[in-house]
Amino acid sequence: MFNSPRIRLSYPLDCNLLHLVSSQMSTNPPHTRSTTNDDRVAALEVSTPLIVTKDLPSYYYVTIEGISVGDTNVPFNSSGKVSKGNTFIDLGTPKFGLLPDFCDCLVVEVKKQISIYPIKDDSLLGTRLCYRTKITNENGPILTVRFEDANVELKPIQTFNRPLKEYEYYCFGITSTANSDLASWDGLGIYGNYFQANLLIGYDLETMMVSFKPTDCTKH
Repeated sequence: MFNSPRIRLSYPLDCNLLHLVSSQMSTNPPHTRSTTNDDRVAALEVSTPLIVTKDLPSYYYVTIEGISVGDTNVPFNSSGKVSKGNTFIDLGTPKFGLLPDFCDCLVVEVKKQISIYPIKDDSLLGTRLCYRTKITNENGPILTVRFEDANVELKPIQTFNRPLKEYEYYCFGITSTANSDLASWDGLGIYGNYFQANLLIGYDLETMMVSFKPTDCTKH
């Protein structure tokens, strides 16, 4: 159904797609299940426009205007100007990659709002923001991704993960597109499947909207 690395929907444009991604704290990819259901897609909570281009008509983009950390907003850029379709939405790639300046400001704010000391000078982790204590709703901030016309909350279980199975390290999962494996995204961000966990997400290819609803995906 999907071709990596970017989302490609093989359904015709008169169909709707619904998918669920279960959450987990590991290095394995989260489990994804997809189906079609027009009524359930229409009933989802918040929606943002899907954007396509003539050059790549089967690749889908969304517009991120900023991300809030608790009550503090981190804008997409300091100028306040946001280009439409600045982020790929992807089912085949786990990572959430942001442009370097945006990501750096976000990491600084997340670090401010966690009272635990982060791990420093660990060659295995590089510059990642990591802790030896599991980050939960009690000790970590809730992030709100501010899409165009839609706010989607991400809890710590979605934004922190264990990158190394053999270590009890809990690392912030949103990374910079300057990283080597994301450097080919040509000035765009990528919203990957780890950060779609515990969300019921519907793609309406008639109205060209993608919709979100918080859901315990383990029950479906």
